Amino acid sequence: MSQKIVKNRFHLVREGRTQILADPQFLKWLHKLGFEKVGEIFEKTQLDPSRGGRQGLRVFCPDGRHDHRFVVRHYAHGGLLRRLLGDRFFLGSRPFREMMITEEIRKRGIPTVHVVAALCHRGWGPFYRGELITEEIPGARDVVSLLFDFGKAPSKREHLLRRETVRHAGRAVRLMHDRGVYHGDLNLKNILAQTANRHDPGVFIIDFDRSKIRKSLSTRHRMRNLLRLNRSVEKWNTKGAGISYTDKARFFQAYADGDSQIVHTMRRHLKGARIRAR
Repeated sequence: MSQKIVKNRFHLVREGRTQILADPQFLKWLHKLGFEKVGEIFEKTQLDPSRGGRQGLRVFCPDGRHDHRFVVRHYAHGGLLRRLLGDRFFLGSRPFREMMITEEIRKRGIPTVHVVAALCHRGWGPFYRGELITEEIPGARDVVSLLFDFGKAPSKREHLLRRETVRHAGRAVRLMHDRGVYHGDLNLKNILAQTANRHDPGVFIIDFDRSKIRKSLSTRHRMRNLLRLNRSVEKWNTKGAGISYTDKARFFQAYADGDSQIVHTMRRHLKGARIRAR
């Protein structure tokens, strides 16, 4: 196993035909637990069907601490490419790029996951398969599963939690945009909420594959991100998520934070989106 330090303090490790970009603290932790190779962790993972992802997500806690788990996300194509290539990618290293960009986003103060390792398994020719390993956020669930649990008649506690989660999500997305981050796939599944404190739920934005960081984000890019999120809302509403006009209004109010220009721009773009949908 060879190892060298690369940009942003990460270590590049080679295990056979697998390249691993890893947080050195994660490597030390595995070594203390008796792991000789990062690849050994996959023998201890378990599929968690309650989690999203095209092929599901696997979790593991090799030290027996269920309050300190790690999540493994396997990369796979969507749409037509999924039938043609499945989980094989051509050239590049998407897991490495996502790890680097997520670390930069964390440095900018945007609430997100801590990526501890990214893996690229080199196969035939220029093709590879990839995984991303992140620390699990304790008690966090994606907004979609949360909404379905609330149902059509939420209790008083659930109603308060729903209201505050929507508001905190609006503030989190605004913070992300203010700090120059354009999310490559902003949808409800990529927004997580910690529900222990119904008055102050923690909200996290995840999955920054194909995302971009700029010095500042234009109004056009902000609206494009928000319209993508709105399409996700409409999609899940057709499946019974029950997201109301009031929920949307709370989100956009929190996002605008009193900025009348943003309110006007959002109304104009949403109106145009409704007309196009019809």
